[in-house]
Amino acid sequence: MKFNNVFFGTLLLVLGCQSNDNLPLSPDSIQISGNEWGYSSTFALVRLAGSPPWRDTYVKLDGDDGSFFYVVVPATFLDSLPSFPYHVKGRVFYYASSSINGLVFEGDGDIEMVNVNPIEHKISLSFEANLSSNGQSLIVQSGEISEIDYKDVFGAATNLKFNLQIDQNTWLPSEYGADMSGGQIDWFFMNNLNFPSSDWFRFEIPWGIPAGTYPIGSIVRFEQEFPHNKWVAASGTVELLENSFPDARQKAIFSGVFYNPDTPTIKIVLQEGLFVVSF
Repeated sequence: MKFNNVFFGTLLLVLGCQSNDNLPLSPDSIQISGNEWGYSSTFALVRLAGSPPWRDTYVKLDGDDGSFFYVVVPATFLDSLPSFPYHVKGRVFYYASSSINGLVFEGDGDIEMVNVNPIEHKISLSFEANLSSNGQSLIVQSGEISEIDYKDVFGAATNLKFNLQIDQNTWLPSEYGADMSGGQIDWFFMNNLNFPSSDWFRFEIPWGIPAGTYPIGSIVRFEQEFPHNKWVAASGTVELLENSFPDARQKAIFSGVFYNPDTPTIKIVLQEGLFVVSF
């Protein structure tokens, strides 16, 4: 009997020490590599387009420390929308700070869409992902994040003007546009009239950075293909006047000078720039 008591005592001790690692997190909880991540606000944009209609869902969660998560739920055709809850493979981004040059971790995510209430415009979901950036990795898990307000948006409406000269010759884009991509607005301007000698002029502005003035080289890139050239910003600024994810709107004025290290006497002069994008 003494042996049996020892056995059952040992069994209870082992059972009592089982790991809780696989238990779901509590509602509205988010952990980064086992550490609780505090956040202050959530919002989502649901973009509708196409025929038959499809929807991309973008969810932004703002951290107490200035960092933010951006969860992308890929396009789902409305005529075959699964009943809730359902799982989907998406993409998760973690911006470690509100700095324009801050680390950005990203990776594929497992997302559970718990509910979408189209009457009250609210979303509930949970997600987990393995994220990486420059050799560093993070494990992200959440409980059910409920009652996230969302707004329906559509294609981008853009307003753009600028004066750009390359070696004193006027440069005009043959096409341009803007889109939401990985937690930021990605503008592109392209001149492919002399294909394959295409020119690319890009803006990348994260949703999480505050309005203010930034060095133009931290936001703008200019590249040429065939031959492949990367131009370097010599001077200039981007003054970000508006950057609101809930309003799905960015506005900025910009000017600057770029040069090619191989031919430093040839300059790109960008003046009187203004853009507005809203969805």
